[in-house]
Amino acid sequence: MQRNLYGKGRKKHPLKRVIDSSRREVVLDSPRKKSKSRSSSRPSSSSLDQALILTSSRPSSREINAKSLKSISAVSTSRFYEPPKTLFEKKYEQNLSKFLPTGSDSEFQVLLDLPLEGNDMEKQEELGQLSKKLRSENAGKVEIGNASDRFEGKDAPESEMEIEMSTQLLSLLCTEKPESADFHIAMLVRISDFFIKKAYSTVLDANDIQGTKTYYTYIKTALKSLLMLATRYNTRLNLDLELVVYLNIASLYFFETDNLDLADTYINRAISIANRNSLTKIAVTSELLYCQILEVSDPNLLQAFLSEKYSSYMKKNMTSIADLFALLRSTHVIVTSSTIGHALLQSLSLQPDVQPNIKLLSSLYQADLHLYRGSPETAQELLHKMDPLKADAPAQFLAMCYLVQLSTYVQSNQIKNGKEFLQDASDFITTQRKNGWPDWNEDGSVRMFLRQGETEIPFALQGLNSDEFVIMFYFLSGILFLSERSSFKKANKVFTTCLEIIELQLEELTQARPGARNFSLRLLTGKIVRLNYVRYSVYYYRIWVSFMEKNDFTGIKFLQQFINDFDVENFTKEELSYYKLLIPRFLYLTAIYFQATGDLAASKYYFTRVRQLCSSENTSKVSHKISYLQRGLGIGCESMTPIDGNSELYMFATLHLLQITEYEIHSWSDSEKPQTKSNLGFSRNQLGDLYQDLSQALDTSTKTSSFKSFASFNLMFKLSFKVLSCIYLHQGFTNNSSHRDSTMTAEFEDLLKESPPRELISVLGTFVLYNMSLNLEHRKELLSLCLGRISDQDDNSKILMILLLREAISKKSEMDDLEERQMLQMKVQALEHSVQDKLARLQFGFKVNINSSTSA
Repeated sequence: MQRNLYGKGRKKHPLKRVIDSSRREVVLDSPRKKSKSRSSSRPSSSSLDQALILTSSRPSSREINAKSLKSISAVSTSRFYEPPKTLFEKKYEQNLSKFLPTGSDSEFQVLLDLPLEGNDMEKQEELGQLSKKLRSENAGKVEIGNASDRFEGKDAPESEMEIEMSTQLLSLLCTEKPESADFHIAMLVRISDFFIKKAYSTVLDANDIQGTKTYYTYIKTALKSLLMLATRYNTRLNLDLELVVYLNIASLYFFETDNLDLADTYINRAISIANRNSLTKIAVTSELLYCQILEVSDPNLLQAFLSEKYSSYMKKNMTSIADLFALLRSTHVIVTSSTIGHALLQSLSLQPDVQPNIKLLSSLYQADLHLYRGSPETAQELLHKMDPLKADAPAQFLAMCYLVQLSTYVQSNQIKNGKEFLQDASDFITTQRKNGWPDWNEDGSVRMFLRQGETEIPFALQGLNSDEFVIMFYFLSGILFLSERSSFKKANKVFTTCLEIIELQLEELTQARPGARNFSLRLLTGKIVRLNYVRYSVYYYRIWVSFMEKNDFTGIKFLQQFINDFDVENFTKEELSYYKLLIPRFLYLTAIYFQATGDLAASKYYFTRVRQLCSSENTSKVSHKISYLQRGLGIGCESMTPIDGNSELYMFATLHLLQITEYEIHSWSDSEKPQTKSNLGFSRNQLGDLYQDLSQALDTSTKTSSFKSFASFNLMFKLSFKVLSCIYLHQGFTNNSSHRDSTMTAEFEDLLKESPPRELISVLGTFVLYNMSLNLEHRKELLSLCLGRISDQDDNSKILMILLLREAISKKSEMDDLEERQMLQMKVQALEHSVQDKLARLQFGFKVNINSSTSA
């Protein structure tokens, strides 16, 4: 399946590409499986020609890769894109296929050590003599890789000597008659194991062309060894070894090549023989691999297979194995139907006899699903119920619990509880680091044993390694600090540290040099895509915190460039599959930027696009295939993305559109121009639709879903909506009416009691309550509270302070306090001067050409 991902589907003159040389792509179109009749013939060593080898990165020379990456620059000078690829790079990618990460454990090892049959000592002596002979023959003339890379025998590295000898051994075994079949079998098993380990231990060398060729030479050599066992010596293999050979061949074809047909053939052969001989351990291991193959080749068939295996093991009273397949079925169904998937997970977690780790995982997946769909309170309840299950859980499971718990505090704006929890999570990280991160695996896999009677069945789940866990901890901590104005500097510092760790990781993972990494090329690709995704997200939040802290939107042009590339289809299909999840957030922050600078037309345009992407109307465009890919990469899942009232972006975009539309109606109400009157009618209709959307999202009486609406629990959203509603209802408090809605006043007071007192929206809410109050003493108290809590760090706070000071001046006027009134007036003038540009744009209804603004 060799494909040029940068060929006909690309524009002739693409803009800059994804940052640095760390870019990776994946192939979306999985190969179509052939009919069984076409793949039923017994493969031979020539089948290697059918295994189209895949690669994962754009090429880079060793000279370039030897250079260290530049240190992190400020957001204002950071580059998101690389120049277009050279003709050489494109030619390279035409010759080497791309690679499809699935987020699954792809580490290959021989599962059983092969015992030598017959006279073990004689076989070992024979092996030693042959190895000694090959070593002496190759002394002084070992040649590895390029012809120019020659070593003298006395200086040749031991591993390269072993590679040369193993290669010659394999050639010898291919040509000689199997006079000593047992010896040949033992050597082929060891050669396969050796070359797989060698490929994975040199995976970083695959960041350039020669390293990629070497990597796949190792893979092909290992695969050839296994195929010889499966074809030439299959009648001499004992049953356990035969099944292990079939399993490993299927694993290599699936994880390292593009040939799903042969992967399917060999894994089904292993499953059939294992079930026929009641070998439960190898049968379950093979069935788990088959699930991964089906997820790529035929997701619809996977659902039926998981259900059938669950029923089969339940009939055999193998409940532990059945529960594992029930868990896999639930996580698979979530992608196509989150409601059904949630129900299956809930049912599994409530069963009393489920193994603790399976029950913990099912509860954790439920909490994560509730969090992802905008219900952090429900997620917190589930996390508390998990506490008894954590005693014997792997450290990686505890780490996932920490991240989910921290995310609940972030989403629900529980700043105080979140900060206290940060200390607990920090202590956990410190303990793990001091102990050398025990039981953590470099590839991020969590390896466990499932006990069924006297049998222990090994299986693995893909998660985060220790570095990725620390990165996500810093990332979520920075977002938590964003919720409190006094912690903005701390948030910026945390994001900077997070970026530094990401850059160090990417520098190591994307340079062609020997390193300590030991996993497959597929996993390397997934790690780089995931780290780049997090890096983009950190940039997004750094721009935001810079705006809130210093009213500085430097760096927004990079997000606009990203959006522009998205709009004009400068992204490939593969890039779009994982970066499209970032687009709604980038659009939202761009809309905030235009609103902050008074460009209301552009702001309205971008907020409308956010609503379109986050609405239920967009769900019909979601591809389940892409969702499986995204979930496998660990960057989210499009089909699970919250929509409408469950989406934070959708609801706050609606709130901003409400403000802009109300402002337009107020500005155009006195105009006599025909076009303005037409626009006024449209805005009034839109205002009604927006209020209806918000009211429906806040109405919990009609909710039938198992997920709570984001709008129904988020305090800051409800307070923001209540502030706008009160101002609109009382017409900006300009009519001096003595009528006030007592019910609304009571609701408003309750919300203010729960909200952080010094946040801008809380101060604005208190000022609105001041205008609603008819009690003079109460009004005096509320105005004093506002003046004591407001800051002047950003433009919005300055504008609100101007309103507060003008109100205070009017009160001083009544008391005839001339000197203090003059001091307040001077302060008002200074504040007005500092925000005069924004006030001028708002006053005159600044107009903009949308097309020009998007590329500004």
